[in-house]
Amino acid sequence: MKKLSVEHSTDNNKLSFSLQPLTKIYFGSQKIVDNNSGDLGNFPMLLILIFVGILILIIAYINYLNLAFAQAFAQTKSWAVRKVCGASGKNLLSQMVLESVLLSVLALPFAMELAHISLPWLSQFLGKSYPLAFSQKFLIITGILLLITVATGALAGMLVSLRLSTFKLVETLKGKNVSGTPKVGWRKGMVIFQITVFIVLFAVMLLVQKQVHYAFHKDLGFKKAGLLRVDLGDHNYQLFKQEIKDNPNILDVSGALWLPPTTNAMYVSLPRVDNPSEKVKVRG
Repeated sequence: MKKLSVEHSTDNNKLSFSLQPLTKIYFGSQKIVDNNSGDLGNFPMLLILIFVGILILIIAYINYLNLAFAQAFAQTKSWAVRKVCGASGKNLLSQMVLESVLLSVLALPFAMELAHISLPWLSQFLGKSYPLAFSQKFLIITGILLLITVATGALAGMLVSLRLSTFKLVETLKGKNVSGTPKVGWRKGMVIFQITVFIVLFAVMLLVQKQVHYAFHKDLGFKKAGLLRVDLGDHNYQLFKQEIKDNPNILDVSGALWLPPTTNAMYVSLPRVDNPSEKVKVRG
């Protein structure tokens, strides 16, 4: 490959050939010259979206955890009565975890149906279709969602049961200290974290919305209506241009290596104004 690169390179245009696995084409083809397919992945953007998705899951989990604690604190007397009647901490822990997992699993179909209803609106908003078809990917996604649901329910049930196990039986039966010994500072911390993340995400969403609005409404200096892009292929540009201009419905024709906006560039050698025999390498 290096020998082939050297044979086809010039002083002004250094070429580099390499082999690329098929699995890395989507996210690894940004630096390929004249790659006008347009169907390329943006790996940094994917990482950002994954991070935002994880933050949203954390917010949802904190909400669920707070609701689970509030419901559990309302049942502290029944918890204490069971312990007095001889129920072991392991049995109470298993029951709390099982109840939490079942509640989470029962909520999963409603969440998927809500996502199914929201997909047409989301596709229209983003300008790209996101069908929810029954396929192998759908089964994989459903399995991942089920694992996340079970893990969320199990973790919430364990945290709630461990918290309830710290209560003193006598004071609980008397209706005292049902909120725990500390002043639930960690719960306040979770709420503060949740509100902070929500404010940050909302501010970023407004910023992105303004940038998208600016990009779509910025005056580019030309009218996009009536413009048509045609790939030249193997045709001669001058002959192709003359043939198109013979059509009375076409006002003008121009050509370009790349359509703006683009990050592509090439090096050309131009003669100096004061010394035409000397050439200057220019990137443009």
